[in-house]
Amino acid sequence: MRYHDLVRYLSGHAASPLPEVGSKAGEWLRDGEERLQAEDLKGARRSFKQALELEPENPTLLMSYAMLCLQLNRSQEIELVTRKVLDSDPPEMLEATACATLIAALRSQGKYREGNRIGSRLLEEERSNFTKTIGYYEMAYNLAEMEEDLDQALEYARNSLELSPEELKQFPLAALGWVHYKRQEFEQAIDCLSRSSEYGSSATTLTHLGMALLASGAEEEARGVLAHAGTLSSRGEALEEKMMAFMKDSRRLAERTQRRKK
Repeated sequence: MRYHDLVRYLSGHAASPLPEVGSKAGEWLRDGEERLQAEDLKGARRSFKQALELEPENPTLLMSYAMLCLQLNRSQEIELVTRKVLDSDPPEMLEATACATLIAALRSQGKYREGNRIGSRLLEEERSNFTKTIGYYEMAYNLAEMEEDLDQALEYARNSLELSPEELKQFPLAALGWVHYKRQEFEQAIDCLSRSSEYGSSATTLTHLGMALLASGAEEEARGVLAHAGTLSSRGEALEEKMMAFMKDSRRLAERTQRRKK
């Protein structure tokens, strides 16, 4: 289950479930979800749009559509939809889901600081551990991507892991591993990323694990992990090119680390 799907699933099974959908719109929603399972993304989008025409303000429909747009890389639509949800003063769990989706859209555009401004609203004192887990995870990941204030990123990732429910553990572990990688702490990165993969494999986490292994000098093992990552991605050649760039980056880091040891 993808991270954002899982966040939405958990938010709908908490003390404040997601708002109900009417029968007609619900039929379109179910049709869209079936098409999504069949990887018919365009057909799913048409069905979700039909549902939204019937209930344009329904937060459950809006979030379902926003997360589909994540897979379609329709970042501008995600921003419009999620901000509409957030402006409606939603229940906490729904707010966490909307924020996580919006931050992902902003991250895809390189808007890390704006994403962390959104994430900071999830860390207010009265928030539940579930919501704080999401906030800390997203902000740690963004700081790691920026390679900026990695001490703060490490603290955020550790806080996320400490507060997270069991169902979310793999994601804070992945963020913690990525922060350690950026800090050139490769053994810690390998440990965290390996533990994350034991909860559930993803192309991104395995790619990061392969990078950490390569940087630590375990090139043969790294190649096996990166090959496995390739089988989990639907992006084929684009992922292979990205992996080659990652491998060059990891070699550069490994060489720099060895020079420091000398």
